[in-house]
This record gives sequence, structure tokens and C-alpha cells, in this order.
Amino acid sequence: MAGKQYQDDIPMDDYYENGMLRGEPEEPKQHKSKSRIPSGRTKKRAAAGKRLLIAVVGLTALALIVSLIVFIGKRRNDGARFAEKLSLCIGSTLQDAHKNLKNIELYSQSDYAPIDNLLQPFSACTTSKKEAVVQGVRVPEWNIICRADDDVLNEVWYYDYTVLESTPYGTKRKAYLDPNQVSTDTTIEQFEESIGLKPYCIHYAADHSQTREYRYCFEDAETKNLTAYIISATWNGSGGMLDHSDRRVDFLTSLLRTSLE
Repeated sequence: MAGKQYQDDIPMDDYYENGMLRGEPEEPKQHKSKSRIPSGRTKKRAAAGKRLLIAVVGLTALALIVSLIVFIGKRRNDGARFAEKLSLCIGSTLQDAHKNLKNIELYSQSDYAPIDNLLQPFSACTTSKKEAVVQGVRVPEWNIICRADDDVLNEVWYYDYTVLESTPYGTKRKAYLDPNQVSTDTTIEQFEESIGLKPYCIHYAADHSQTREYRYCFEDAETKNLTAYIISATWNGSGGMLDHSDRRVDFLTSLLRTSLE
């Protein structure tokens, strides 16, 4: 019938006031997230973490600085490296060889007269600024001598006296080292790694070959006597091994024989 209103009809005013039709689901209300205020324990943990991070960074930086200082110090005192640089100048004048060394000077004699007398004749020399003690005698950690012919460099000798600090007979080992067990087709680095020794002396010759001498000693298992050996190995200018050998050192004769005989 005209004019009759259904019970479910909603007045327009009520529709706009409530913002929805009857029976229509309500939209979910959005709740504003409340920012959590860190507790005192959380703050302490964060502060401790920051302090730990700062300490780790500081220790790492300190370790890097110390390593850099040690590295620079070793390079400034690396006699083997200086001798190798000088050996590359064999065939040129001493003056040109001197120019090839930026951090070291060559002198006509060193501050160690007894060593100079033992190594004469030579044309120029240089020594470490640090000292080693061999049997109670102070010597430089290393020594380099140059021999020239008409001012042309033809030989370079390098001595590492730190090898003799523990004992004048060389590095201590447990038993005999047989160099013949090492392949002749080996580099200097491989050979030294195999025998586990540093060279006491390196001789750079005019033909650019180099001979390295290694000294070591051990207690003989049968006699219980100290036994010393010297190993020698030679490489050509291209790095190929030419020869290697060893010999026993007769130090008892010099120790026990009287000078009156």
C-alpha cells in the first residue's frame, strides 16, 4: 500500500548520523601504536654493547698500528733484502749500486773492527744498527760486504749473525738433515722450507749465481756428543739449483788442541 513504511526502513537522519546502514558490519578501528619506552635494563645492555664495540675497534686499530710499526722496522733492518738489491747491481760501479739503496749507506769500514779484519779485503760494507750477541761477543745482527774490481762491483756477501746467537754452530735440530733427500729441481724458498733453516751466509758471484750456507747442530743419539754440519747450495741467475752438499764441522780440534803444538 502506498505510504506504508517498512519496519526495516531507516530514516535518512539516522543514516547520516550513524554512518552506516543497519545490519552493515562496522569497520575495524585502527589503534595507534604506542611507542615502547626502553626499560633501565635495556638501556644498560645497549650501553654495554656500545662500550664493547668501541673496545674491539680500538684493539683492532692498535693491533694494526703495532703490526705496521713492526713491518716497517723489519724492512729498515732487512739486510737480506739490501744484499739482494746490491746483487742486482753486479757489473755496475759502486756509485751506481749505492744509488740503488735508498735506506742504507755504504762505508769503507764498519764499527766492528774484528769483523772487518776477518772479512778483508773488501771495497765497501754496511752493517745492521741492531746488535746480536754470539758467545758473549756483541756483533751486528747482519753484515754486508762488497768487493769490486776497478770500482766495478763483482761480489756481494751477506752474513746473518743472529743464526749463531743460540749456539755458534748454528740452529739447533733434533737429528741429521740429509740435503740429498731434497730434489735438485727446487727453488730457494722450497729448499729452505724443506730443511727448515735460514742461511748464515749468502754469496752473490759475478755470474749472478748465489751460494747459500746453512749451519745447524744436534746431539748425536749414539755418542750424545754435539755434532755440527754446514749445508751449501748454489743456484744460477735464473733460480735453478746447480748443486748442494754438506760437511761435518770439526770444532773439537779447535777446542781441545793446544796452541803449543
